[in-house]
Amino acid sequence: MAKLVGANKRYIEQTIPHISSLMVPSAKEAIEAGDLVVVSKKNAHIQEAIANYAKAKTVYDLVRVSPETIRSLEKYEGICW
Repeated sequence: MAKLVGANKRYIEQTIPHISSLMVPSAKEAIEAGDLVVVSKKNAHIQEAIANYAKAKTVYDLVRVSPETIRSLEKYEGICW
């Protein structure tokens, strides 16, 4: 939040000022807190968290994560790729 400037900062402050209270420090915590996982970034850390903590969650994949990551997921949908 501290890195925001200009129009981005104004938008956050005016439209969604509570966003910082919704942020968590790790992908694991974000996955565990939600009912739905939307994957919009492809990297090893996120794929590992999905494989380990999203087994029973609904997962929408926008970036085509690796087949090894999705193997154990119960509800997986790859879209837009």
